Amino acid sequence: MAFRWSWAPVTSALLLVAACSFGHAELVRRDQYGGVLALKGHRGEAMEDAQQQMAAHCGGAYTIITEENAVVGEQTSGGETYGRSSTYGSSTTTEVREYRITYQCGSAPPAQQPAPGPPPGASGPPGPQAPPPGGPPPGGPPPGGPPAEGQPAPPPG
Repeated sequence: MAFRWSWAPVTSALLLVAACSFGHAELVRRDQYGGVLALKGHRGEAMEDAQQQMAAHCGGAYTIITEENAVVGEQTSGGETYGRSSTYGSSTTTEVREYRITYQCGSAPPAQQPAPGPPPGASGPPGPQAPPPGGPPPGGPPPGGPPAEGQPAPPPG
């Protein structure tokens, strides 16, 4: 009796291994300063893959700048299209999102709080300001107060 070889167990094993790959990080953007990775599948395993990729890219030290659930597109389902532009029935459009990590190579400088004082561009304490048109002269109203309504103004002193 001759042994007959079957690829079925090998194929099943390969599919099982592929199905067990629960998470990974995909490159979105990268330059010499850092980059963006999208985490796919199981978050913990995808994060481990991302950490390995970031360390390899940066030669060791890196800093995660932001983590976000980014909108990357839309998916529409339902409705029926006839011809080029006629759609019948209802359809639903949902946002397609992915979890993204933005990182920079090296260690990030500590966040610095701005020193109290004038805002950037200011050159010191504010000086005297001109009165609004029709307002009292600098130094306040004339002695004795403003003239009553309908009365002429006193002659300048």
